[in-house]
Amino acid sequence: MIRWFLLFSLFCKSTQDANGQENGVSHCGPQNLTLTSSDQMILLIWEDEPSCSTLHDVLIYELVFLIEDKTVDNVEVAVTPEQIGSTHSWNWTSHLALECASHSVRLRSRYKNQTSSWKHEQKSPEIKTLQEGEVFPKDRVFKVGSTVTFCCVLPEGILFNKMYLNRFESNTTQISNQTYAMTVRLEKAATPSCAIVTCELSDRNKRSPKACVYIGYPPDDRDLQCETRDLRSVECHWNVGRETHVPQKSKTIYHLLGRECVNVKGECKMNVQVDAGERNWTLTAENQLGKVELTDRADPD
Repeated sequence: MIRWFLLFSLFCKSTQDANGQENGVSHCGPQNLTLTSSDQMILLIWEDEPSCSTLHDVLIYELVFLIEDKTVDNVEVAVTPEQIGSTHSWNWTSHLALECASHSVRLRSRYKNQTSSWKHEQKSPEIKTLQEGEVFPKDRVFKVGSTVTFCCVLPEGILFNKMYLNRFESNTTQISNQTYAMTVRLEKAATPSCAIVTCELSDRNKRSPKACVYIGYPPDDRDLQCETRDLRSVECHWNVGRETHVPQKSKTIYHLLGRECVNVKGECKMNVQVDAGERNWTLTAENQLGKVELTDRADPD
């Protein structure tokens, strides 16, 4: 009996190590996992379990991102011993609007050959609350040349026919029983207002869901020139770039020396204490699609 007890004890000890790992499963793993989202971005935040503080080598966190329970991306996050005990985070952007399909994240730790159990967080769209179909994303601003996936989410019993952007029809894929997606490259700006994405239904007597999206350019102003005559104010002029086509949704905002310029049409006048000697004048022009920074080096004397 004593011999069998000793053999059993040795077997148990061989499946454990100093970090409390058994049968390839680590007791050190993630805790307090939270998932927040905005537009198409998912932010994952987590902490280390207390047992992780005993580790002396790099700890790896494995992240798996899924759409409708199908894996679409894998990420590994390395945590050094000095970082263990702090809060960790990872930003991930989906090619789909989060209203289009169920998005979920699986997270576990890996230390040498040991792994923890999976933690899981999910964000599901409220499809059942839809009375009519909807198209996503909607009321968003996109840059000319970008590739965007739009989806059509339909209530149960409503049959899908096709999707198109303005008059351009593209191939669609079925994501789920109630959701279809269309991926298009935005080749030109939408004028005079927005582009219309339409989800056409099989039943022509029913209203086709639509979404309005804005397509344009970031600012590309150039050739800044500034001067001051009294060292108490500055007057700057520049060449305004091409039409952005999105002023009604994303107006270009100008800042001179960090202060916003008001009523700008290629010039900005501002009261500012100017030091004698050569200096740099910096103007920024920015909208949702991008930012340009202009600099003029001049002697105010």
